[in-house]
Amino acid sequence: MKKAVSKLKLNESLDELFYRSNLIRTGPEFKRMLDFITKFKNYKPYNNFLVYMQSPNCLYFATTNDWKKKFSRKPKADARPMVILAPMHPVLFVYDLDDTEGKPIPNLLNDPFDVKGEFKEEHFQNILSYFPSLNIKLHNKPLDFRHGGSIFRTTKTSSPEIELNLKHEPAVNFGTIIHELAHLFLGHLGSLSNEKFPLREDQVMKNKALREMEAESVSYLVLSRLSLQNKSAEYLAFYNAHPTDLKRISMDLILKTATKIENMTLQVYKVSQK
Repeated sequence: MKKAVSKLKLNESLDELFYRSNLIRTGPEFKRMLDFITKFKNYKPYNNFLVYMQSPNCLYFATTNDWKKKFSRKPKADARPMVILAPMHPVLFVYDLDDTEGKPIPNLLNDPFDVKGEFKEEHFQNILSYFPSLNIKLHNKPLDFRHGGSIFRTTKTSSPEIELNLKHEPAVNFGTIIHELAHLFLGHLGSLSNEKFPLREDQVMKNKALREMEAESVSYLVLSRLSLQNKSAEYLAFYNAHPTDLKRISMDLILKTATKIENMTLQVYKVSQK
């Protein structure tokens, strides 16, 4: 039990920021935040979340160096910096477009997010390459067409297994894989002694609707950042979340899981990776 508590303590600061925010009180407000996180693909979900908490109406943000090199612009004298995290740095300061001055704004900033994506088999295969290292068994079965798939353990001490529907197109199964992996990485199936998934004892573990909301949020973030559409958008848009529900889910785990799965889609598993 001590292991579970220590892991959850690592999440408290970011989750506290999310819980205390006056920006996110309803389901639609929650989806608006997720939409913001998906837009800035040059930055990790964590940093996009931090910027949203500081400036939800931000149009486009970059560091002073990037504004100068890429756009020949600089922060105004009275510009208000926003804080993000970065490797090898305690923090980095970024600035909203409205807080900069210089050359005219390039056309790409007028609508920088209008990207039409398409399913890439490579992304699917990259994810599957991680399954042996995670001890995940994959089963392709002809399920009812309305059933996408599922993740489960046959016993409390067995490795996780994922079922995919053979009747579905690869692009659909790709979305299903992401959703089911989200459940696993969010700690919804627990964690065995030889696994490194989160150990949770919170209200989410007792509430299926909250577990689905967390997993769907991850799916929406990952697929949207790959410029793919999925039904998670519809689910979240009409999810009538009560304010107390939003205080039970872990935004920290949602962002960590989305980042982990996104990274898995972009590169094949390497033995040296840990």
